[in-house]
Amino acid sequence: MIYKPVKNAYGEIIAVKRMSAQDVRFFIAWKGWQNVNDDEFLKQFEAGQISGFSHRDHVRMAWIYLRANGFEDGSAKVRAGLRHLTEVYGAPGKYHETISLFWAHLVDYAIRLTPEIDTFEAFITRHDHLLDDSLLKRHYSPTLLKESRDVWQAPDLAPLPGAELQHE
Repeated sequence: MIYKPVKNAYGEIIAVKRMSAQDVRFFIAWKGWQNVNDDEFLKQFEAGQISGFSHRDHVRMAWIYLRANGFEDGSAKVRAGLRHLTEVYGAPGKYHETISLFWAHLVDYAIRLTPEIDTFEAFITRHDHLLDDSLLKRHYSPTLLKESRDVWQAPDLAPLPGAELQHE
């Protein structure tokens, strides 16, 4: 059996639980992608050949593009790549502009806080809060998210971290 930690909002382990079969499949896929360098990862992403594209993969893809291209060009590549991937998966309606840019903003802010970090593993270890996909719900109401699929909207519940430095 494989177990995983259950953490509270502060990242403290409060329990452990048995992983479901689906969790195990994602974990195995994730471990496999850890061994792929960034160039190969991006090549597979751009070709639409990544199966089981996880939230962690989204963050990695954003980190690669934003670190190499800056926010303006990098976020354009993030958005174009995600649009392409949803088309490859046959679900173009899943693309969400506000959600995509929300995560790009968070990843970009973390990059600017720690520009000396030059590997994704070191980056995500330092900024493991970016793996918490519930961050979105702390910043956006369900109503605003429903209304903002096609156009960027700033958060209505809590400002973006480093909002004074963010790109609009």
